[in-house]
Amino acid sequence: MKKRDILFCLFLLIYAIFGCSYAFFSEYKLNRMLTTTFGFAHLYSFFTMICLVMLLFSSLAVAITLLKNGFKLKFDTPNSILISSMVFSMLFIFGGTGTDKLVETNRDGQTIRLVEWNVADNINEANIRDIFGEFDADIAVFPELGGYEKGDHSNSRLINLFKKAGIDFEKYEVYVSEPTEGSIAPVTIVIKRAFGRYNFYKKTPMTRFGTVYLSPTTKGKPSIIGLHTAPPLPGLMGIWKNDLDLISDLSKHNKDSIIIGDFNATMKHGRLNTIKTHVDALEHASKFNSGTWNIDIPSPFRTRIDHILIPNNKYGVKSIELKAHSTSDHLCVFTEIQELTN
Repeated sequence: MKKRDILFCLFLLIYAIFGCSYAFFSEYKLNRMLTTTFGFAHLYSFFTMICLVMLLFSSLAVAITLLKNGFKLKFDTPNSILISSMVFSMLFIFGGTGTDKLVETNRDGQTIRLVEWNVADNINEANIRDIFGEFDADIAVFPELGGYEKGDHSNSRLINLFKKAGIDFEKYEVYVSEPTEGSIAPVTIVIKRAFGRYNFYKKTPMTRFGTVYLSPTTKGKPSIIGLHTAPPLPGLMGIWKNDLDLISDLSKHNKDSIIIGDFNATMKHGRLNTIKTHVDALEHASKFNSGTWNIDIPSPFRTRIDHILIPNNKYGVKSIELKAHSTSDHLCVFTEIQELTN
């Protein structure tokens, strides 16, 4: 076997092990270690894109080989490697993504219209009209929305935007996390008063860029936890990993809560893959249109880092849609959930 063939075999083996670890064995220690290691964490964020590129490259190479050999394929080492790469890539793409199916719901059960959107502290009246007017959201979580100045409550800004959008702001209640260091705006949650009333608890621990804990005072309504984690950047990797651990712990101790926010990670990063009490509503979006960041790249290549975790076996996803607004680099997630049939 030539040295080049050995190198290709080694590359294929690494690709297969690392790919299978993420796509099919994400609960194991190897995946938890790789997905929280600098470099690997970022590659895995765009796992589908990498697999599609590998599939395209391998398919092109096989096609060129066929043309050169008069459409006769020799199963020598190079071609075997290329075909194996194609097979693994297709397995990873179609075996490691979401369900792409909505769940049968109870027609008599309560429905909840939810929106999650990292607005990058940039929102306008058209966005407000879309979210609270056309979609008529009951709960909207904005992981990065503050007032006009750092430290200001979001209310004054939202009052003006609601007025411009022609929507009565008095019908909504706003809850905002404590300001954090740096330029990142806090987490803001807007809830329709007619949906339910909530108590705001200034609890700890909190994720790096804010966590809002809301407990319902209206009977039959779910608790809400809105949050925004640190990003996996140099100097913040440890904080980011701790934030993911916190989300995992929150799910275990708040089994009936809806957990919403920008996690800066897929559900297979770190300990997020150990969450069994909740399911991500985005698992029910189209396989190639469920990524929420970045709007400037084609939808199959986007990474799914924004999440709406709903309690397992309690709610089903009735509808889900992602919309791109030019005011942010994140897509806006619209979903309607409903109590499951007993």
